[in-house]
Amino acid sequence: MESDDRTGAEFTDNAIKEIISAHLLCDFDEMNAGSRFVEDLYADSMDVLDIFLQISETFDLDLDTGKLAQTRTVGALCQLVFETRASVMIAMSAS
Repeated sequence: MESDDRTGAEFTDNAIKEIISAHLLCDFDEMNAGSRFVEDLYADSMDVLDIFLQISETFDLDLDTGKLAQTRTVGALCQLVFETRASVMIAMSAS
């Protein structure tokens, strides 16, 4: 089952990278978890906000905008989406 979880995480990570790549017009294959939005991908604060909102809409998640300023890398954004999805799943199974 662990490989299924990793496959799901890879799918999510790739979907997030596709959104970022399309928004910033950057090369999908050169982007990695350590890619920094401002320094490496040349995003400004509005770009990051737009990406954040688009990912929220795409995954139908209520991402915590309070964590936006702390989300400086592609990997950090993927982790935030993963954690938010996990919280939603836990809440759903508890009800």
